[in-house]
Amino acid sequence: PDTMCMEQNLNSVICRPGHNELIALDGETDGRRGLDRLVKVGGYAYHGAGHGVQRVELSLDGGKTWKYCWRRLPDNPLRHGNKFWTWCFWECEVTLRELVNSHEMIVRAWDVFKNTQPEHITWNLTGMLNNAWYRVRPELETGADGKAYARFKHPVGPGATSDGWMKP
Repeated sequence: PDTMCMEQNLNSVICRPGHNELIALDGETDGRRGLDRLVKVGGYAYHGAGHGVQRVELSLDGGKTWKYCWRRLPDNPLRHGNKFWTWCFWECEVTLRELVNSHEMIVRAWDVFKNTQPEHITWNLTGMLNNAWYRVRPELETGADGKAYARFKHPVGPGATSDGWMKP
């Protein structure tokens, strides 16, 4: 019983841009051209004890400065008094220039007790409850069509693939 995991730690994850997603560096979106286009970075945050996620922040400079992310749902507790037993979706608009000039995107969440995620992973015997800052790294590449693209690499690929920037 003393090794059972009944609650998850505060955690946040970047889901968009997705793993291996390509974004062309040229083009136009909403009247903005090339690297001045806006890109929505988004994901979810969760606190397993049912406590609300008070704040989510995104950094593009290694954690020196942080951008506030807009939370979407829930604004009110869902059930069981005032517990938030659900993901809190978040998003932040940044320019494509900011993304491709960053070494990595980092997200962290804060709970109602003003606790945040640790900067680095703390390994344990079972590998459970590692909730360090989530990091996605952009890579510039030339596509088969000769155009420049930004490819986004998550720590690990989906499923049982060995794709991703994090290595054992």
